[in-house]
Amino acid sequence: MNMKKAIITGLLSVILFTAAEARTNEKPDANKAKVEVNYTGFFNNDLSFNVKFDNPTGNYVTLNIINEEGESLFKSNFSDKKFEKKFVLLKDADVNKLTFQFQSGKEVYKESFDINVITREVSDVTVKRNRK
Repeated sequence: MNMKKAIITGLLSVILFTAAEARTNEKPDANKAKVEVNYTGFFNNDLSFNVKFDNPTGNYVTLNIINEEGESLFKSNFSDKKFEKKFVLLKDADVNKLTFQFQSGKEVYKESFDINVITREVSDVTVKRNRK
C-alpha cells in the first residue's frame, strides 16, 4: 500500500448513524433499490457526506468509495434493508473526486462528486497612532 493511499484511507472516517424512520404516505417499489448521496457541508471543519441506500430485498451490497485515480478509499459489504452512514473526509486530503459505488449482483449505482477546497484567510487589522 503506497503512503498516499494509506494517509487518505486513514483520513476517511466513518460514523454510523442508526436512523429509525417512520415513513407514511410512501409506497416503495419492493424490488427497487434507492441510492441517495448528499454533500452535507462541513462537519468539524471537514467535508461531510450522508449516504443512504434503501435495499428492500436485503440483498448483499458492496459499497466502494473511490478517488479520481481509481484507488479504493473505503470498501464495505452490507445487507441492511436501510443503510445510512455519514462519511467525513478531511478538507486537507489530496482528493479531487469521490465516487460512491454500490454494487448488488449485476446492478451498479454510482454517485460522483468533484472536490475543490479553497481556503481563504481574512485579516482585519487596525492600527492607531499613540499620541502622548
